[in-house]
Amino acid sequence: ADPGLITALAYATVTGIATEPEALRAVGWQADPVGLRHLRDELRAFLRAALSP
Repeated sequence: ADPGLITALAYATVTGIATEPEALRAVGWQADPVGLRHLRDELRAFLRAALSP
């Protein structure tokens, strides 16, 4: 298995799920474009830090 491909797929999956408006509404967060962008940026920073050597 290609580690780069696995990382890219995991990243895409987690980012997609974590910024899904329906999932966010379920926990009481009102999704708007600015909030989703901020959440996505925070999540990307977290994943970059977690995956860096």
